[in-house]
Amino acid sequence: MALETVPKDLRHLRACLLCSLVKVSVGDLVTIDQFEYDGCDNCDAYLQMKGNREMVYDCTSSSFDG
Repeated sequence: MALETVPKDLRHLRACLLCSLVKVSVGDLVTIDQFEYDGCDNCDAYLQMKGNREMVYDCTSSSFDG
């Protein structure tokens, strides 16, 4: 695993509630922006978070284990 993929700040991570995918902040994009910009890599066909901030809030959580 490359060091760039290890998050330095764990407080702003979000996980998909359906598949538990956690996105890592990249550059200026924080994780909530990444879910809105790209959707969930695993289940966006079902949740359709891409481009929908309200769905991102409904379908992701900052409270998770793992």
